[in-house]
Amino acid sequence: MNTVTTPTDVEIADVLDKAIGVIDRVGWHRGYLYDEEQAEEGKALGDCPVCALGSINTAVCGSPLLGTTDERSIYDAVALADAVAAAVALHLGVQPIPRQLARWNDELKRTEGDVRQAFRDTAAELRKEAA
Repeated sequence: MNTVTTPTDVEIADVLDKAIGVIDRVGWHRGYLYDEEQAEEGKALGDCPVCALGSINTAVCGSPLLGTTDERSIYDAVALADAVAAAVALHLGVQPIPRQLARWNDELKRTEGDVRQAFRDTAAELRKEAA
């Protein structure tokens, strides 16, 4: 039996900061977790532009696809990534499930700046609540 550690608000906020850094480094993408076309052309997965969820996954695991890390089990990684996505979704007023954050990310009117701002604002709210 595996036990899952419930992420704290500060841990979630820290992941959001890292996710912004991921977008800064590789760029933002509308669509699947990462730019599949660039990956098919041979670009390393960790260097492909990512969507909101892909940036969260990369911040947690180092890849837009969730997997194990040196720091946490796959169960803890998934729980953390899901908690981060849910926190942003709640901030945005959409259902707090990852799929809804993906939908929000992929709206045609959405911009990279919108994603960064949502991450910043959510992180600030979480830190304020934790203080």
